[in-house]
Amino acid sequence: MMLTVDNVSFRYKSKPVLDSVAFEVAAHQVVSILGPNGVGKTTLLRCMNAILRPETGSIRVRNENILNLDSMEIARKLGYVAQTAEAARTTVFDAVLLGRRPHMTWRASKHDLKLTNAAIERLALGDLSLRYVTELSGGELQKVSIARALVQEPSILLLDEPTSSLDLKNQIEILKTVRQVAATHEVAAIMTMHNLNMALRYSDLFIFLKGGRIYSAGSPETVTPEIIEAVYGVPVDIVRHRDAPMVVPLA
Repeated sequence: MMLTVDNVSFRYKSKPVLDSVAFEVAAHQVVSILGPNGVGKTTLLRCMNAILRPETGSIRVRNENILNLDSMEIARKLGYVAQTAEAARTTVFDAVLLGRRPHMTWRASKHDLKLTNAAIERLALGDLSLRYVTELSGGELQKVSIARALVQEPSILLLDEPTSSLDLKNQIEILKTVRQVAATHEVAAIMTMHNLNMALRYSDLFIFLKGGRIYSAGSPETVTPEIIEAVYGVPVDIVRHRDAPMVVPLA
C-alpha cells in the first residue's frame, strides 16, 4: 500500500478529536474524507503530515513511519495544501519553485526549473508567473499552493478543501488535475471535501467521519442516502444524471 493509517488517535488538550482511525490507500487512488464541520477532517490530514503528532498509532508511506522522519524527509514523501494559503511578497514562479526545496542543494537545477514550469502550465498559471502572489485572488493563490505541492514530487498529495475558494470552472480544473496526477504518477491523493457531488464525481474512495471515528469507508457504490443522513443529519436521495451520481437534499 502507498499509505497506511493505523489506529490514529488525537486530542486537543482534554478534547478527543480522532479515535482509532485506520485505513489504507493504494497508488493512483483519489480519496475524499467527508463529514460535517468539526468532525476532525483537517486534524486527520495534519496528523498524516506530522504537523500534529498523534497520541497513538502510525502513518506509514511505503511502509516507512513518517513520525520517525524529519521535516525535509516528510516533505519528499507528502505534499500538503492547506485550506488557506498565506501570501508572501514573492512571484508565482518563485512560490512554486519553493516546493523543490526538499530536493535542492545550493541552487535550483535545470530539472527543478523544468518541473516548476510544467506545474505552472498544468495549473494554467503561465500568464501569472511573474506576478506577486499578494496580487492574486484567493482562487489563484490556491492554485499556486497546489502547483507548489506537485513539484515536491510526493508519493502522497494531501489537500484540505482544495476547491473551497474556487469558482465552478476552476473547481473542475483542479479536481481533473488531481485525478490526472494520481492516474499518471505513482501518487495517491487524499482530500477533505464539503461538496459531496464533486467528491462523488472525482474520487475513488470515500471515508466518512463521525464522532472522530470512521463511520463508513468504501467505493462510490457503497455511498448510500442512509450513510449521508447518519453522518450529516440531513435526509437525501442519490440520483444519477448522465451516469454520474448526485446527492439531492430532501429537506
